[in-house]
Amino acid sequence: MRVLGRLLIVFLVVVAAAPWAIADDPARLEVASTTAPVGGTAQVKVTVGGAREVGAMDLDLRYDPEVLRFVAIERGPAAQQALADSNAIQPGRLLIALAASDGLADAGLLLTASFDVLGAEGARSPVAVEAANAYHFEELIDLPLQTTGGEVVVGAAHSLVAYLFLGGLGIVVLLLLVMVVARRRS
Repeated sequence: MRVLGRLLIVFLVVVAAAPWAIADDPARLEVASTTAPVGGTAQVKVTVGGAREVGAMDLDLRYDPEVLRFVAIERGPAAQQALADSNAIQPGRLLIALAASDGLADAGLLLTASFDVLGAEGARSPVAVEAANAYHFEELIDLPLQTTGGEVVVGAAHSLVAYLFLGGLGIVVLLLLVMVVARRRS
């Protein structure tokens, strides 16, 4: 009888500790920084890591509505089997919910949020994670989640692309001139 009592106590301790043992390493969520041209579209990528036990997640993202206007989200490979929904409940605030019965992928691109760029060149908008929750796909318990916000910078990507294009075009024109001159001399 004593052995049975001890086994029962050990069993109860293991069962009681199981939910806490599930989430030793917190999942990570990162909003990537990006650049976008004036009047263009900013593609803000949200990635996850260590999400092997996450079955659902909700996010509250904040951004500057003078610089960005939310358009849509698109699921990434890490959430391909998940249901996803978004709601820009007010300018500058975006709620996103994801749920997958078999869990999200352990790591990778979770989603891409598209924003119209309203700000002038040089404007910046943080894309901050105001709140985020992750839930275990079987136990339905809260899991720890580390978050990192990003930023959208307006105009820098367009200017860099333009300079690279013009530089490459200048090299091509110079090479063509050298070829024409060399051909005339021969």
